[in-house]
Amino acid sequence: MINVEVFLDILCPWCFVGRRRLKSAIERFDGDVNVIYRAFELDAHASIYSGHKIDELLARKYRVSIDQAREMNLRLSNIGVAEGIDFDFDAMKSTNSFDALSVMKFLQSKGYADQYLDEIMNGYFESGALISDREYLLKVVDSFVDEELDGGRGIFGEDNYGAQVRTDEAYAQELGVTGVPFYLFESKYVITGAQEAETFLSALKRVAELKAETSSN
Repeated sequence: MINVEVFLDILCPWCFVGRRRLKSAIERFDGDVNVIYRAFELDAHASIYSGHKIDELLARKYRVSIDQAREMNLRLSNIGVAEGIDFDFDAMKSTNSFDALSVMKFLQSKGYADQYLDEIMNGYFESGALISDREYLLKVVDSFVDEELDGGRGIFGEDNYGAQVRTDEAYAQELGVTGVPFYLFESKYVITGAQEAETFLSALKRVAELKAETSSN
């Protein structure tokens, strides 16, 4: 079994691309892989959706023109197509991801983190879902677990699963993580960025070899 810790933000398009590529590598890998998702907010101070388009926000962030921002998004869209992702930058609602990451930690404790990330990232990047809307998040949770959620009181907030988000972010800081996606294999080996599936597959094979060498010594 190889453990891979994946640091990500649900609002990060490269994290979406990276997940697809890592999953492709895992499907081709001859061995067991345990993926542990770690929360990382790219902007912990991000406001709730304000109505601004992604192109506008990107232009402001990188101090480029709207046309340049659109060109950047077009390049990313073309990359997404190759991974089966249909990015809809016009529909996306940039917002704060803390609550959505709290839900990720909750559903990870139930064994549904991977399925949740598929649904929530598809919703955000392809369907214009507002992922800071707690009612929307609770409907997603309800599709995975049959529990009384009490309005999310046991999930949302710094004293609940939000505390696990903060723990992950503190851990990332200790590791020196400054951006995502960030992949940590067996707490030792690092890959940064949304690398090609072949790179992930090669890493899995190499880590498996190193583990086998260590166990035989």
